[in-house]
Amino acid sequence: MLPSFIPRRINLLTTAILKVYLSSKVNPPEGWKGYIWDSLEIDRKIAFEEEGLKRFNRERVSYTFQLLCVLMDSLKEEVERRGAEIKSFYLPTPIGYISFGSTKTDTFPSSIIVVDAGGDDYYNGVKIGLDFAGNDVYNGNIAFALFDVSAFLDLGGNDSYDGEFVGSAFFGYSILMDFDGDDNYKCKVFCLGAGYNGG
Repeated sequence: MLPSFIPRRINLLTTAILKVYLSSKVNPPEGWKGYIWDSLEIDRKIAFEEEGLKRFNRERVSYTFQLLCVLMDSLKEEVERRGAEIKSFYLPTPIGYISFGSTKTDTFPSSIIVVDAGGDDYYNGVKIGLDFAGNDVYNGNIAFALFDVSAFLDLGGNDSYDGEFVGSAFFGYSILMDFDGDDNYKCKVFCLGAGYNGG
């Protein structure tokens, strides 16, 4: 249960987003990073693909991604309406933090979900989230779907993205949308629209 100082509808939408995410998630086979970096021998690549396709239910994950997009749109409207009421709060969970940011500067730990009302913020990886405003710095994996779904919306500000996997999906579905600002993007591999067995 999220604290009472998070507006009730934002609380409910965040909880719904978490449930949708968890319904999409399966554990990837070992070696996924080596596959992306092209460091596996061909026989191990073939074995990985066969095992990956067994685990990845495209129809189910596609449906949960559509639900996620609808919920993110509702969350965007609610943060626009009541975001100024949000106080900074970071809730640790076994799969990453659920983080809320105020209109001031926040430094977010690696998070499964972030809802931020504004401010010049620092991110250390985020799976799903919405940043309403500010000149933000994004590090780590940003909106990277790995046998699951991911979505991140940044609504404004001059932002800097610098991560390993940014706005991409590997056996999953992901979207990264930055609506406004003079932004810089820098990433290492498999990013900015890259998709494999998903999109």
